[in-house]
Amino acid sequence: MNETYRKTIDYYNDFAADYIARTATREEVGPFYEEIISLIKPKSKILDFGCRTGRDSQFFIEAGFDVTAYDASPAMCQTAKQNGCKKIVNKTFLELDAENEFDLVWAYASLLHSSTDDLPKIFELVHKALKPGGKFFITFKYGDFEGIRNARLFNDFTEEKFDKLLKDSGKFTLYKIWLTDDVRTKQNRTNKWLNAILLKND
Repeated sequence: MNETYRKTIDYYNDFAADYIARTATREEVGPFYEEIISLIKPKSKILDFGCRTGRDSQFFIEAGFDVTAYDASPAMCQTAKQNGCKKIVNKTFLELDAENEFDLVWAYASLLHSSTDDLPKIFELVHKALKPGGKFFITFKYGDFEGIRNARLFNDFTEEKFDKLLKDSGKFTLYKIWLTDDVRTKQNRTNKWLNAILLKND
């Protein structure tokens, strides 16, 4: 593991309590839940890829889905366990080794901590982990920055940059892409987000 990734994981280990407090509500993700649930069948198998506190895993579990929570931070995995997640994997994105297992890979604000060089390989691993017809939901902060910000690696994406990533990967077809404003007004956030739903190329 390179040093940049190690520092990002260390951040989530060291500031777990603060991060938990800042992401306790689901106000920012409610519309995305609705969007995704409309595209998958009841009791589908979901990989929460970069689960952090398990907030989203918990929602999907409550909605009747079969959920695996996955995160590189031991502290986040422990929190996900405390929040009711039963299936938990403590690995990095590049260590994903599932095959033909999931109907949906949910990567909400998680792969934005991955480098552009590594993302095609990660997309390949996600493709392998998905069943035929599988869906891949992913979000990035909007922009073209890539580097260290707030002690973590961040990789922002524009539509053009994301289009290149899809072409470099060659594993997915774009179903939908859209921009949203950051709704975390209490934290004075003004970011825009790029959101996409991808379909596995079989």
